[in-house]
Amino acid sequence: MGAIVMEKPNVRWNDVAGLEGAKEALKEAVILPIKFPHLFTGCTWNRQDVRLTLHYEKGFTVTREPADPAGGAVLFRYPYEKLKMSADDGIRNLYLDFGGPEGEMVFDLHSGPKPVVFVLHSFLSAKLTRMGLLT
Repeated sequence: MGAIVMEKPNVRWNDVAGLEGAKEALKEAVILPIKFPHLFTGCTWNRQDVRLTLHYEKGFTVTREPADPAGGAVLFRYPYEKLKMSADDGIRNLYLDFGGPEGEMVFDLHSGPKPVVFVLHSFLSAKLTRMGLLT
């Protein structure tokens, strides 16, 4: 059976050989939301409780809001390059359109969308600057 470790082990990510995909998934699902909660927001989409994650390199990930801390099922991922439109109502809704068959998606953030929009636009601006499209 599994064991629950109560003390903090002296193990670093580099101490674990291989398993890069598993380590990255663990960081994304557990570590990053604790260190950077402003990048992960619980919200409602299509009458489902979901978590919208903005990752600087990977783009958008929407997962089912997990009942347990191990993480929820990934509903979809889109890179920033697929984003055709983003908008908000200034109250609680974020609108995203990736040009797919689902059309414009409405995320009810349960609070003001401005922090999420600010992070999104900061990431997009940084990526465009890195590509040399903005100076």
